[in-house]
Amino acid sequence: MADFSLGTAELQTVVSLAGLSSGLSNAEALTKSKLESTANSCMGIFGGILSVGIGNLISQGITALSGALTGMFGTIIDEAQSAERTQAQLGAVIESTGGKAGVTADMANEYAAAIQRLTPVSDDAVVAGENMLLTFTGIGKDVFPQATSTMVDMATTMNGGMTPSAEQLSKTAIMLGKALQDPEKGATALRKVGVALIDQQVEQIKAFNASGNAMEAQKLILNELSTSSAGRRQLQPRPTLARWRCSETRSWTWPRTLAGHSSAR
Repeated sequence: MADFSLGTAELQTVVSLAGLSSGLSNAEALTKSKLESTANSCMGIFGGILSVGIGNLISQGITALSGALTGMFGTIIDEAQSAERTQAQLGAVIESTGGKAGVTADMANEYAAAIQRLTPVSDDAVVAGENMLLTFTGIGKDVFPQATSTMVDMATTMNGGMTPSAEQLSKTAIMLGKALQDPEKGATALRKVGVALIDQQVEQIKAFNASGNAMEAQKLILNELSTSSAGRRQLQPRPTLARWRCSETRSWTWPRTLAGHSSAR
């Protein structure tokens, strides 16, 4: 009996160990399956999040780009329309004065383009000032280029060295135009606002004016004003849009072409 019982015990032990091994194998397989399922689920979640995130980034990028392009082209169109009005005014002034100054639209545009190549002041702003200068018919074509340059220098100085606007250039043009239209009275008025004309220069201006040589009197005034404003004109790169609007040979710039022009005046 003892041997039989011992044999039974040994048999039961073997069966029990085999069951344990089988259970462990099943547990391992189940655990592996759960881990794989969890991993796949996590990958799906992260993939969805990543997909949504990239989609949002792309959407935001497209929205931002669309807004930037809309703003940029809106600015270009606004500048084209402004240039159109400025050129129309230039033609109207020349026509209304009968071209007495001897300055054509092409000449005025060339002077403005030359200034734009050297300064951040746009050619359209310069032309706006030239439009006012041309209303003073005593300023002839021989003096007009220097008067235009001096106008920009004065406006820059009065604006604290910053780039003047078209409106500021127009106001400066009126002040300068009055001084050059009647140099003798203009010299007196300029001294009152702080322009350092000495007595000898004032007498020279009077003498030139009395002898009918108003142009020399005007040049004397312009030379003094240029000296007073020297160094204040900003020599720095122009903004990108200004570069697009710049033409080295100057006939019509891009915004004007965009506005409907295709040939030079």
